[in-house]
This record gives sequence, structure tokens and C-alpha cells, in this order.
Amino acid sequence: MNRINPLYIAVALFVLFVAVIYQTFSLKKSFALEQQRIQSIEQLGVKIHQLRLYWKDKKAQRQRIESIVRMFSKFVREKKRKKNHYIVTFDNVDRGSADRIVQKIFNSFVKVHSFSIEKKSDKAISIKVEFLL
Repeated sequence: MNRINPLYIAVALFVLFVAVIYQTFSLKKSFALEQQRIQSIEQLGVKIHQLRLYWKDKKAQRQRIESIVRMFSKFVREKKRKKNHYIVTFDNVDRGSADRIVQKIFNSFVKVHSFSIEKKSDKAISIKVEFLL
């Protein structure tokens, strides 16, 4: 009676083998999920880096601001360019043109620091915009 039945040893080895296989597949699955997560984080990092470069480029910001000023040059009363600011005042603007100016400013990739609208008369509006570079 001191002997162990070989069938018990075979069953124990089989159970151990199944447990090892299960562990291996679960580790592979979790590894694949982590790899996907890392790739998505890397892609997000690349997008953030590209956006930072896009918004940080002062030369491109200045060109975008200049194009807006050139489009509506007949309304520009005052244009001041400082080191990190660009202040533009549009004067005697009618309603339709004011709408186009506002749409162009807010739909462009420019940093707007301050924006003010002042009613001069029933048909004239003054718009003052401070852009950041």
C-alpha cells in the first residue's frame, strides 16, 4: 500500500500541463492588449507633438494673422505688432463683413487673447482683436 498509483501521477501531470497552457494563453492575451494600448498611446503622443509644433510655430501664426488682415484690409484702422502680441482694430465694419471677419478669426488656427466689439452706429461696428504669437 505504500506505492502511488501511476494513474494518479498521470492525472496530476495532465492537470499541471493544462494549467500551464492556460497561463501561457492568458499571458499572451494580456501582452497583446498591453501592446495595443502602448501603440495607441504612442499614436496619441505623436498627434500631440504635431499639434504642439503647429501651434508653437510663431512664423506660421504670424502668416495666418497677416492673411486675415490682408483679406479685410479696407476695414483695418490700426495694426500693432509687438514681440508676442498682434493687435488689430477693424473700424466702420458693416454687419455682413463683421460676420465674415468673426468667422474667419474663430475658424482659423490663431491664438486669440482678447476680442471686443463696439457698436459705433446703427450700421458701423468696431472690432478689436489681440492675437498671441
